[in-house]
Amino acid sequence: TVGLTRSVEGKPAAFSPGGAAPATRVTEFDVEGLLVGRELLAITVTAEDSRYSKTTLLELTRYRPGGEASLRDLVVYGEPGSRVPAMLPAFYSETLEYDATLDFDTEAVRLVPVAADAAHRAVRVNTVFQRSGESSRTYPVAPGGQVKLTVSVIAQDGETRRLYVVRVFRKLPRADAALRGLAVMPAGARALVPAFDPDVFAYNLSAPLEHTVASVRVAPTANDTEYDRVLVNGARQPSGALSREISVPAGYGNGDQTTRGETTVTVVVFAQDGITRRAYSVFLTRNPAPVSPDDATLR
Repeated sequence: TVGLTRSVEGKPAAFSPGGAAPATRVTEFDVEGLLVGRELLAITVTAEDSRYSKTTLLELTRYRPGGEASLRDLVVYGEPGSRVPAMLPAFYSETLEYDATLDFDTEAVRLVPVAADAAHRAVRVNTVFQRSGESSRTYPVAPGGQVKLTVSVIAQDGETRRLYVVRVFRKLPRADAALRGLAVMPAGARALVPAFDPDVFAYNLSAPLEHTVASVRVAPTANDTEYDRVLVNGARQPSGALSREISVPAGYGNGDQTTRGETTVTVVVFAQDGITRRAYSVFLTRNPAPVSPDDATLR
């Protein structure tokens, strides 16, 4: 057997080499009773012949419990998508209060706090204990509302603590349904009349299309660069891209009897709030094919 005796108080305790359970009864060594600082432990090994034994002195040092209660890092994540909104001010362990703003389409928030004391990894987010470096649960944030999240770090000594506060705001949906630009292709030398203005909703081309141009495409660009829902003649259209081909009927006749082909392109823009919308229209005309003097076709 291996016997362990505290030299200060003389309390015996038996131990087994390698941590295996000893064959004889074990008296547990009271670690909590150790004083902070250094103590000598006497380890006595007794041979089968009890007349022979050997004692080795072991110096054991017990340190004071850590008093570090700060965070080394704190990251805010918006859900869905694990987006990382800017936290103001930027994280610094000595700064205890922060603000973060979520876009409207970010519905919830979670925190990942990392304790500075690597040996003491328990932190508490809004009263829920968790391990350092792991994500908290997700907290929903209403549109236009806010939530306050607290991160409490208690040091190893059980007394020293710090409380970090993160206020998270969520934006209201935007009501911007304007276009920033609108182009018709092929336009050639033609231009929109009047010149494009986000607050003007009806346009013509400055001249009819040639009879050889049977279709056009339009490129509407939404003013809201972060959200766009655009419909061109009822079909979903990415902002800034060319639409599908839109046919323009051919005209007919000649001279004073000319009738041009006509069509209207309608562009509807929906805002992020799902309520606000704007409708822009472009009226297009197309010239008929020319009639030669010897053409006797009935039109």
